[in-house]
Order: sequence, then structure tokens, then C-alpha cells
Amino acid sequence: MTDSTEQQKPAINTKQPKSTIDTKTLAEVANRVDLVSVRLVKVAAELKSTSEASRPLSLNFSYKTSWVRDDPRPGFNLLFEISASLEHPAANSTPASKLFDGELRFLLEYSLPEVFPGDWSDKISLFTKVNGPVNAWPYARAELQSLFSKMELPAVVLPVHRPGRPDHGSIVFTPSEDKTQDKSTLKASEPSKGQ
Repeated sequence: MTDSTEQQKPAINTKQPKSTIDTKTLAEVANRVDLVSVRLVKVAAELKSTSEASRPLSLNFSYKTSWVRDDPRPGFNLLFEISASLEHPAANSTPASKLFDGELRFLLEYSLPEVFPGDWSDKISLFTKVNGPVNAWPYARAELQSLFSKMELPAVVLPVHRPGRPDHGSIVFTPSEDKTQDKSTLKASEPSKGQ
């Protein structure tokens, strides 16, 4: 069985200094929290145009995280928002053609054994920035794939998320002939550098 896409590394922004992650602080929070639930709380998707099988596709994405503690329970909620667009990039004399615009918002509920101390605000922010995307990413990938399928768009996949990478990126999929299956497939190229 031949997979129609190859997963590639997400875009790396080489213009930004490489961030260091305080793993000790991160572990202090990660070792005490439990992920209780993941809920999709917002879906906004618009089909702009249909795909032309012979043209490359560009999947562009960006995300952000934030956290709130809005009740007395021990724990906090994390919001993960991702925006994505799918387009045929401009080539030669052919203009760019947008196929899809979408936004997803997930609410991740984390519990702690006790209410966290007041000085944990920065620690929770670090956990939200690093672990939030790691926990939410598989849900976002699956939901976007489902939306693409329901809209009869090509089956392209968000790249694997790795902590410390930029919060945005782009990956281009080019058509290629699959000689074993007598069909056209999409092959992922090297991801572009983060904007």
C-alpha cells in the first residue's frame, strides 16, 4: 500500500535565535499535571476553490497557545488555536489559487493534585508554550485531514510538531506519478523556512 503523502519536518525559521527550553521547570509542571480532556470548541472552514491535480499544493499554518484558570479547581485550561490555508502557489504565468481557509480552537483541560502556587504562573506559561502544542497537535492534524476529506480536497497532512520549532510554517506537495498504483499522488518537498 502506498501512502499518498510523505511527512516532512516542519519549517525552521533560521532568522530567529534558537530558543532554549528550561527542561527542569517544564518537568516540574509536566510531572504533576494530568490531561483530563481535549475538546474542539471552534471550527471555521471555507472552501474557496477546487483543486487541480496537476498543480503543486502549499499547506500554510500558524498556531498560538494561551492558558486560563477560570475556576477554583486545581488545574488550568489551555487554548490551542491553529489557522491553516491550502493553495496552489503561483507558478510561471499562473496566479496563486486559494483552496481552503480554516481555523480550529481546542480547549485542553489539565488537572493538578492541588491548586498551584502563585509563583507558578511563569511555569504554566512555559508548559503551555512547549507541551500545549505537543498535546493538541495530533487532534489538529486529524481534524484538518477530516475537513480536507469532507471538502473533497487532496489528502495532505500537517508536518510532525517538534518542540522548539517556529509557531508557523509551510510545506509544498507536488504531484508525482505512482507507477505501482497507476494513479497520481502528492509528494511532500522540503519544508520552507518559517516566515
